[in-house]
Amino acid sequence: MFEHSQLFVLVKFPVEMYSKWIGNEWQPPIIGNDTRSLNILIQDCHLLVVLDTQVLESVSLMQSRNQAEAVCKNETMAVEAKIQGLTNRFRLKFFTRDDAEKCLSVVQKYITTFSGPKLDRSEICTMPQLLAKTMETCSKDLKAPDSIPDEYPLEAAIQLCILDPGFPSLLKRIENILERFKESD
Repeated sequence: MFEHSQLFVLVKFPVEMYSKWIGNEWQPPIIGNDTRSLNILIQDCHLLVVLDTQVLESVSLMQSRNQAEAVCKNETMAVEAKIQGLTNRFRLKFFTRDDAEKCLSVVQKYITTFSGPKLDRSEICTMPQLLAKTMETCSKDLKAPDSIPDEYPLEAAIQLCILDPGFPSLLKRIENILERFKESD
């Protein structure tokens, strides 16, 4: 724990959300009270993720460039740091794209950085929206670029699939995946 006034702060950016890579997924920490202030501070050659007076992450920016890197895309920045053979990953969602870009411009003076393409918010859609749009536009007359030719013996292929003992479980898996797509945001 520390007092902000005790430290020399080079830059400070407010952060909307913080999550840490644990196992095989991003997990937000249990931080309790939503009214607390979440910030990223860059000071004394360290990048700190701070929740009020508690340091959640600390990355030395003096490491060699191959020991830490940051990737920024729109309002999100992901940081990976390797320390003594261990890899620490976390990501931050800034309130604005501008803050994310400014933070990345400071960080890139010290570690390797990458910046993804900027997305127009009107182009973004959720998996259920994409699935619904695809299903709406599907037509039996609409052929995909690599569609099956009309001459193809489709009946024989379907018969072969039905005779395969693993086919029902494959259909069930496909159905479950499509249901998850419909339910997810």
